[in-house]
Formats: sequence, structure tokens, C-alpha cells
Amino acid sequence: MRKRIPSPDLYYHYCTKHSLRYTPKQMLMGVLLLAFLATESRQTYAETITVPSKIKFGNMQLHISNTAKKEIEKKIKSLTSSPKHYEILLERVNLYMPIIEKILQEEGMHQDFKYLVIQESALISDQVTSNAVGFWQFKEEAATEVGMQIDRHIDERMHIVESTRGFVKYVKKHYSHFNNWLYSLLAFHLGIGGTILYIKEKKWHIKHTKASVDDKAHWYIYHFIAHKLVFEKAIGKKKHSELTLYEYKDAPGKKLSDISQQFEVPLQNLLDYNKWLKTTRVPKDTRCTVFVPRKHGQYKRIEKGHPATKSSTKEILDYSAYYQHAAQFPAIQAAALQRDATDRQILPTATPYLINGIPGAVAQAEDSLDSLAAKGNISLEQ
Repeated sequence: MRKRIPSPDLYYHYCTKHSLRYTPKQMLMGVLLLAFLATESRQTYAETITVPSKIKFGNMQLHISNTAKKEIEKKIKSLTSSPKHYEILLERVNLYMPIIEKILQEEGMHQDFKYLVIQESALISDQVTSNAVGFWQFKEEAATEVGMQIDRHIDERMHIVESTRGFVKYVKKHYSHFNNWLYSLLAFHLGIGGTILYIKEKKWHIKHTKASVDDKAHWYIYHFIAHKLVFEKAIGKKKHSELTLYEYKDAPGKKLSDISQQFEVPLQNLLDYNKWLKTTRVPKDTRCTVFVPRKHGQYKRIEKGHPATKSSTKEILDYSAYYQHAAQFPAIQAAALQRDATDRQILPTATPYLINGIPGAVAQAEDSLDSLAAKGNISLEQ
């Protein structure tokens, strides 16, 4: 945040009011020092970000021309010129980004694409722009094309998990056509046909793993790079100042009012973070989880019976017992010796150790996931 520096006039008034005896030269030096500090304090976050000549995007290396740098710098300045706006946006980023990163990892998508959701909607779930809705700004036709559900009960475009999975499907389809992640990124904005037309008109030909981002590049690419540069060093450093989002998976068929009582969260808070739900009851057949906003350190409460009845009892999970014994774990000991046909003592080959009392194997340097699965006598998926 920008520091408030007293003005030279205020400095002079303070000195005279308190009868501070400074020579004219000392007074002048003080005024000049304050003026310098005031100038320095006006340095914005944008001025600390340098647009490099090369940048990584997925498996590609982008070479940025001087012309493109100027366009990217303009966008960086617009994103950071208001400290208040930037902090509000960063709060939303800190709240939603762990969920987005997890989905991208599960779907095998490059993590760099996470910056695009900030560009598209500023992570406002019910953002609407030219009939495009939600976190990733999908129009209805494109959303249903990748399997998102939109009806009178729910709109998955406003659900961060389902919309992110839909985004990955959409971009992967583009990649299967272009075999190039930068064209695939542009196609998310222009569509495949629009991107092909743009490439032909601009004669912008880029390779599979290398690209020149110059005056032929679309503004959408400039803006994406700007968002990446602004947020890549900030993401993961802090949590949201107050909240975390808990994904409640047992919500189908339940009323939001009941879930509100179950987790002791105001109903309005649930409504604010679940705008994908158009009714007061979660449909029984939905795959969507309900997001429960909880303050940091708030324990998850488990209720037995119907949450809205007085007979329900609540239990707070107490983790202290686990923490007290944490230093003793894992407890690894050799498994009991076995005897072969010749009555010799041998160690079992599959699970030669007891780990916390459970038969297991200790990984060796030469082990792989396959060999560990074989040692544990389980499938690779398990």
C-alpha cells in the first residue's frame, strides 16, 4: 500500500508550532527530503514489473518484441494503478486459485492457463459479458458443448470446479486442432474459425514450442501475458484474509437453509458463494459441490441426523491428540519373521515392514510407482 508522506508545508508548520530551532539550511534539506520521499512513494506496483524479452507459457517459449512490450505494459498499469482494486482482486485470487490449480493438475492442463480466469471474469462468479457467463465466460452453446449443465435449477458456468473442467475440455479440443497452446488460447476468445481467419489475415505463423509475440499478435495475448506477469509472483504467498472455501459433497437433495444451520454459516454467505444454484434446494442429480465459506481456524462440524432438528448433536473434531503424538510417527518396524520349508527365518518379501502397525513397504531409491504398487499388492490407481 502507498505510504502517506507529509507535505513540505505541513513539515514547516510542525517545526514552527513546536518552536523547533533549525537553521534555514536544515529546514531546506528537510523539505527536499520529504519531497523526495513523496516522489518515491508514488512508484506503483506496475513500475516494479519488467516485461521480459522471453517468457515461458506451457511448453512454449515466447519471444516478446518491443512493440508488444509497450502494449503489455499498458495493461499491467491498468491492472495495478489502483492499489485498492488490485487488493480486492488479489483477495478473490487467493480464495479461488487453490481450487483452480487442483483441477488443472487433475486434468493434465498447464498451470499457466490459470491466469486466464482472472482475465476473463476477475473471478466474479456471476459475471456476464455479451451473453458470456461465469468464471470462464462461456456462452451457453459452448458450455453445453463440453457437457456443462444449464437449466432452471443450476448453471455450472458459475461453479468454479465444473466450469474449470469444462474450460479444460474446450481448450484441449482446440489444441487437438492447432497443436499449439498459444493458438488454443486465442481460440478460446475467437473460436477455431476466428483464429484461423486471424492467422491468415495477419500472417502470424508460430511454431509448436516457439512463438514471436509482436505487432501481429492479438490484444488478447498481450492481456494474458500482462495478467501472468502481475499475478505469478503473488499467487500462493497469502491466503484470503478471512475465508477458505470448503467443498461440501453431500449436498444433493438438501436445502441451503439446512446446510447453513449444519455449518453455522449465515445463509446469505452460502448464497453469495453458490450463485450457480438457482433454487433453494440442491438438485439430487447434480454433480456440483456446495461451497461453504469458513473463517480460518474454524473446525469442520459433523452433525448426526437432520441438521435442522433440535435432536441433532454436534461434535467438534479435536486434533490435539494427533498433534501430541505427531513426533512419534511414522513408527516403522520390521515385520514378524516367517519360516520357509527348510525352517529358516526369512522376512516377507512383499511387505517387510509395519508402518504405524500396518503392513507396508519403505520406498528405495530405485523404486517406481509400479514397483511400489507391486510391493503393496495394490493396483497402480490405488
